[in-house]
Amino acid sequence: MGSKSAMINMPLAKFEVSQSGYGLYVKYLLAGFLAVFAITMAIQFVSYFLAAVADYRDEPGKRQLESLPTN
Repeated sequence: MGSKSAMINMPLAKFEVSQSGYGLYVKYLLAGFLAVFAITMAIQFVSYFLAAVADYRDEPGKRQLESLPTN
């Protein structure tokens, strides 16, 4: 996603719909969805990573794992 000609950026930058371009419209739509999905997954990954680092450093608010009940 670093350059204008990247696979995700190019279809969004050249948005046009013509009579023969309905397939391209779908391509633009999917490229936009892929970009949103990639950004949200990156945010989620960073969130989990920072929580794991905080647990490793024994910072306040550490998650306590519950043990499973034994029969």
